[in-house]
Amino acid sequence: VVDAYWNPTLEAETNLRKYGNAFEYITVRRIIQWIFSIIIFALVFGIAMSNPKGFITILEEAASLFQNIEIGLFLAIMTYKVTSHEYSKYTLP
Repeated sequence: VVDAYWNPTLEAETNLRKYGNAFEYITVRRIIQWIFSIIIFALVFGIAMSNPKGFITILEEAASLFQNIEIGLFLAIMTYKVTSHEYSKYTLP
């Protein structure tokens, strides 16, 4: 969620190989990501605990919906790529 709105030019990516100290590895971006992850988890957990049967039903329906959307999207992308000039020399059965 945070990555979609974060400007990567605000800070350089850090890793522990570059910086030996773990406190230099923990950046504002990572802290915000952790906080948002905990908030989203707490929200979903709270909803699941308040109505477990309804949550299971919604989870099953949402999983099916997102799977169908994903398959449709990938099929459209594959069809577009196959019909491009790069693959025009290949014959499809």
